[in-house]
Amino acid sequence: MLKKQRRNLLRTLILDSGEEEGWGADIRLSITEIASMDSSVRYEAVSSHEGNVGVEFDLPKIKSGTGNSPTQTLTIRTCRESSDKLLAPLSKLYKVKTDTTKHLISSAKLAFVDLNEFAKAKFGKDAISATDAKERKLFFETENPDDYAELYVNIKMKRSCGLS
Repeated sequence: MLKKQRRNLLRTLILDSGEEEGWGADIRLSITEIASMDSSVRYEAVSSHEGNVGVEFDLPKIKSGTGNSPTQTLTIRTCRESSDKLLAPLSKLYKVKTDTTKHLISSAKLAFVDLNEFAKAKFGKDAISATDAKERKLFFETENPDDYAELYVNIKMKRSCGLS
């Protein structure tokens, strides 16, 4: 069963180079659509930045306290040309030259850890105070061990989606 919720919250993309922290970078996208399916929730996260930029991702529904492993799989997918346009600000943030004719891959399955479930499993307590925020740590891995990255996705329903 598909249940869609369209949100008119398209906001300007927030970019933070991470210079204060000395590493990484943060971007904040607006959650513009939520589609609930039987086993997952699809989020469309889009913001305005020289046109619209964004991505979609499917987050599996996790039932707390059911003995689920804190490690799950998330699918990140393109939002067509708005995802291709996201490559430019990301390459600028990370100081990486990219070919402007390149496209974001159509989809990728990524391992992730629900940070709150991980804290419960390892330490017996919640990692964050009771909020509606969903905090996930994603792992990008390839056959080349030097080609590795991590991405934090924080979904805050009252505001937006943060990626860092």
